[in-house]
Amino acid sequence: GRAIVDLPGAVTCAFLPAAPFSRTLAEHAFRSGKEVMLHLPMDSIDDRPLGHAGLTVGMSQRQFVNALRRDLKAIPHISGVNNHMGSLLTQLPDNMDWLMSELRHWPLFFIDSRTTRDTVAEQFAMSKGVPTQRRDVFLDNVPTIEAIDRQFEKLLLIARRRGHAIAIGHPYPQTLALLQQRLRWLDEDGVTLVPVSRLLAGQGGGQSSPPYLATSVHPLDELVFNDHHPVPDRN
Repeated sequence: GRAIVDLPGAVTCAFLPAAPFSRTLAEHAFRSGKEVMLHLPMDSIDDRPLGHAGLTVGMSQRQFVNALRRDLKAIPHISGVNNHMGSLLTQLPDNMDWLMSELRHWPLFFIDSRTTRDTVAEQFAMSKGVPTQRRDVFLDNVPTIEAIDRQFEKLLLIARRRGHAIAIGHPYPQTLALLQQRLRWLDEDGVTLVPVSRLLAGQGGGQSSPPYLATSVHPLDELVFNDHHPVPDRN
């Protein structure tokens, strides 16, 4: 976790609400000038257990909102939220309506991790006026240096073509090793690493701006699925 927080540049750090070192690491990230997000556990299509901090389909609206508020308060200094797992819950209009209705009052942004192509999270965020973007690339769904490097090149290509891109990664030794090298040379790659909120505020920049790149890393997380062929989610 500390190695993730200490990565060079404006890496955004996302923390699970009930993990034992999340609060300590979030404080460290904030003191280090990193943007902090809540990595919010949500029900997946394969019904994997979330623990007491997760948002589940069986919750009433009151239970859902109370659990959400508890999770939001668990991590200090958060600027926004993205979903951990959630391939089931992010498909459900009622739950996403409850979620975004609450987030707009804090106020916080929402990044859709897109653990299913059927997600409606981004749609409901926009309808409620919650600043939002979506994940473009999972860096380490195949946790080898070669595969992560290919995903990083894909990320740069999207950023150059569209003007901005968002990646999600995890604290595998291979991911750390690659990011420690590649993030130091982004100027030569022709892109600028920024906090996720910068993309929301600036809409990724204009044609005269350098392409913007945001990388969100989950210091206490696990494997994600292939972003081309969704299967039961792992993030």
